[in-house]
Amino acid sequence: LIGDSVSQGWNIYEGSTMKEHAFICAYKGIGPSALVNKQSVDPGQGSGRAAEVGYDVIVNSNPKRMYILLGANGLVRDGEAAEQSFLAYYGQLVDMFRADVGEDVKIYIESVTPVRPGVTQPGLYRERIQRVNGELAKMALEKGCYFINIYEALADENGDLREDLAGGDGVHLKPAAYDIMANYL
Repeated sequence: LIGDSVSQGWNIYEGSTMKEHAFICAYKGIGPSALVNKQSVDPGQGSGRAAEVGYDVIVNSNPKRMYILLGANGLVRDGEAAEQSFLAYYGQLVDMFRADVGEDVKIYIESVTPVRPGVTQPGLYRERIQRVNGELAKMALEKGCYFINIYEALADENGDLREDLAGGDGVHLKPAAYDIMANYL
């Protein structure tokens, strides 16, 4: 499992069974550009690892499948340039993974998770996330990957993150959300 601070919940919350089934490479504050540029990143509490070059750790783990969940950080800045940069780096990341892990490794691109209304980061809002998820679905198809719309499993009838699953900031998730995502995956 590859991701940002949203994915760090797999390591943090007691009772998360995903740690038993997957190698979790989740890094606070990253977007696809941090992995593409091979920056040193912190896997955070619960991982048992120190700062590392995330891209290299992921590739050297010899994965059979890769589940990528990025977007909470890459989209915080509003504007089309930030969105296009996020998507370009995401595409480059998928191409790099494909070249370095081989064609036999299945790559799953997960949708960006929904947020609660009123989130203070200007780029994280329902319509933008839905638009980006549409682009990620197209990218997955074009690059021979699978798209997993985790958004639909976490969203309420309005398309916002369900209130009972939202952490205090409206972006991060409560433990119950990880059970839903695990079942969905």
